[in-house]
Amino acid sequence: MSKKKLKNLYIHYGDISNIDKILKNAKFDLIYCEGVLQHTVNETKVFKKLVIMMNGQGKFYFDLYRSGIFYWFIVELLRKLVNSKEYIKMKEKLKNLHLYNKKISFSNALLGERILDDLFTPIVRYYSKEKIISNIKKSFYKIIYKDNFPLYHHSLACHKVSRFIIANNNQASPTKINIKSISNYKIKYNENYIKISKILFANLINKLKAKDIEIIFKFIIDLFIKIEKWTKLKLSPKKLHEEFQKFILFWSAQASV
Repeated sequence: MSKKKLKNLYIHYGDISNIDKILKNAKFDLIYCEGVLQHTVNETKVFKKLVIMMNGQGKFYFDLYRSGIFYWFIVELLRKLVNSKEYIKMKEKLKNLHLYNKKISFSNALLGERILDDLFTPIVRYYSKEKIISNIKKSFYKIIYKDNFPLYHHSLACHKVSRFIIANNNQASPTKINIKSISNYKIKYNENYIKISKILFANLINKLKAKDIEIIFKFIIDLFIKIEKWTKLKLSPKKLHEEFQKFILFWSAQASV
């Protein structure tokens, strides 16, 4: 940050769950919350504390990971194979393979950063845009912007988050807010190719849980390399799942040895 002195600029470091204690009685024209709520222990509790901090004409921008996205569909189950204690091991593995700094087309982050951030962050949740909108309306906050995305979209050329801007009004009731996540595996998919992938992938994950961590790391890295390849090929959802199923069957055979 520039050494130039800025008036009325204050920086506080702390747990956002305690924002009401850190900034007592504070009111803001704009609250900007990107990449935060989906990683909190209690997102509803934090959301309530933030909306209360809007002034009478205040606005609140926030984003949430979209449930029903192919990428999160994969990541959600991969997270069951690892834990935060293995973060350093995976980082070293990626660096030893000269893959940590590999540029990827499905993210602005590097390959190593993407794997470590999405698989080893303690809390990651996914949300239905429709349910979030319904809940905000019941709380009488005014929605002044929302991304218009379908319930689910299984291609790699889609946004991984939903963004919202809500505004305060006299009838708003924060006590009625209830931000609930939804698993990518609780969504009712119509397409048979998604249903098949869902079953095959879950079975493979269960097999891999019994394997050595080095085998698990190899599987994860191979899958992320495949995601990069599939992204560049710009595959349709059906073709993407066909390729994904080939990958699953190959690794299922490996895991059965």
